[in-house]
Amino acid sequence: MSPIHLRRSPRSWRSCSPESSCFSRVSPYNERESEAVVEKTFIMIKPEAVKAKKQGEIIARLLKNGFEITGMRQFSFDRERASRFYAMHEGKPFFEDLVEYITSGEVIGMELESAGAIKALRRLVGATNPAEAEIGTIRFVYGTCLLYTSPSPRDLRPDLVCRLLLE
Repeated sequence: MSPIHLRRSPRSWRSCSPESSCFSRVSPYNERESEAVVEKTFIMIKPEAVKAKKQGEIIARLLKNGFEITGMRQFSFDRERASRFYAMHEGKPFFEDLVEYITSGEVIGMELESAGAIKALRRLVGATNPAEAEIGTIRFVYGTCLLYTSPSPRDLRPDLVCRLLLE
């Protein structure tokens, strides 16, 4: 997990310590407005984590880190739906293994919402390769790639996410 980055509040530049109120956490605020930019993102707990009964711990970490769960569903992928979900990887050498893995058991899909949700979630989850994940991230702690997260706002396919959560 990356360290908390602090910045001084313009209110007081004199005797400040990180514990005092003159420091604020750097967050995804719109600098022109005082309101946080709230985003939605998608996370899926993969079959390996569900089989190992780690979903409760993962969900607790999400909530503890300020995410609101606005939709959640536990389900199994059939081959057709898995192929649609991972369509961006079709034709790549690992595509068949990916579809086989994701259809091997139940998953939990969640739509999350928070200030700067996409970047915040990717920071909390960690690097795709657990060996490269920062200390404290979910992938570092569990040592496997047991989550799928939306890589960017344009990759958050809201229509597909809704179908996954509502079908």
